[in-house]
Order: sequence, then C-alpha cells, then structure tokens
Amino acid sequence: MRLYEIFERPVMNAKRAAEILGVPMLADEERIKLAYRKLAARYHPDRPGGHEEIFKDIAAAYKFLLRHNQGVKRVEPKPLPPAGMTPEDEMKSMWWQRKATAPFQPMNWQRRP
Repeated sequence: MRLYEIFERPVMNAKRAAEILGVPMLADEERIKLAYRKLAARYHPDRPGGHEEIFKDIAAAYKFLLRHNQGVKRVEPKPLPPAGMTPEDEMKSMWWQRKATAPFQPMNWQRRP
C-alpha cells in the first residue's frame, strides 16, 4: 500500500464501521462476528467475485467494533407483566413477592434479661 492510498481512505469510526458491517453501533460480539463472517465469505479475494479493498475495510471494521464495544455494559430488559394486569396489580404483586422473600421484622426495643 502506498502512502497516498493511506491518506485517501477515510478514518474508521464506530458509525462507519457499523455501516460497513450492517449492524448497530452497540451490537453484541456475536452479531458483529456473524456479520463479519458473512461479508468476509462474500468478498474474500481468493473467491470468485471477491474484492481485496472491500475485504480490508470489512476486516478493519470488524476489529474496530470489537475493540469499541469491549467495555460496553448491556442491560437486560425487564420482563413484561402478564397480559391484562393493571399497574396497581403489578405493584401489589411486586409487594407480595418482596414480602414473601424478605418479611418486615420490627425492632424489639426491650432489653433482654
């Protein structure tokens, strides 16, 4: 690769890498890997119809997104309440679940003999 080719290529960022692979910017590792393998198999230079420059961009985007998403914490969504449950019923069920697992025990302020 010549020096002028390096400066002609745009700088890799999360948005560009996600667009290349066709995944969201904060996709999990398995989704990124699946998209990479699919595109790499399609554009590999040793295969018919492959393109070396596109393959290099795909590999760079894959490496960038793996490093970029390494420290991202993913939050699991809360489960939905059963169908037909009102917010009041949901609060009651949460209260009874809490009460069953950790009952309230008042403090005994009397001295022990």
